[in-house]
Amino acid sequence: MPGVASESLVEAVDLYPTLSELAGLTAPEGLAGRSLVPILAIPDAKIRDHALSQFPRPWRKQGQDFMGYSIRTSSHRYTRWVSWPSRQTVSEELYEYESPAEPLGGIRLGAESGNLVETVGYEAIRERLRDRLDEVLQSRLNGSW
Repeated sequence: MPGVASESLVEAVDLYPTLSELAGLTAPEGLAGRSLVPILAIPDAKIRDHALSQFPRPWRKQGQDFMGYSIRTSSHRYTRWVSWPSRQTVSEELYEYESPAEPLGGIRLGAESGNLVETVGYEAIRERLRDRLDEVLQSRLNGSW
């Protein structure tokens, strides 16, 4: 539906299979991405239960000090900051998106108002997302997405 916003979770790797499908081409097997065409037709469609992102800090052309890995679900985002090149976890973040946010033109802002990673009552969510991030990263490394 043209002009209708969607809250579906997507990743940058979804662009290639989407453009391939829209162009009538067959995307190669084994891509991490999934076509977004179902969401274009039905904005409420869901193609993922999570989205993975990775980003360096600080960003430099040659090397970085830390790498951040995030898993985003419809209700939370968990980020693990890893020292590079030791690969040791140095920090974690957990944010909740279920609480009401100020609407902006009918779109939820999803503001990250406080890191909940050490907050009592969020232990189960933190552990579930830690485990899910490990599973997703391992599957991507093994090429079994």
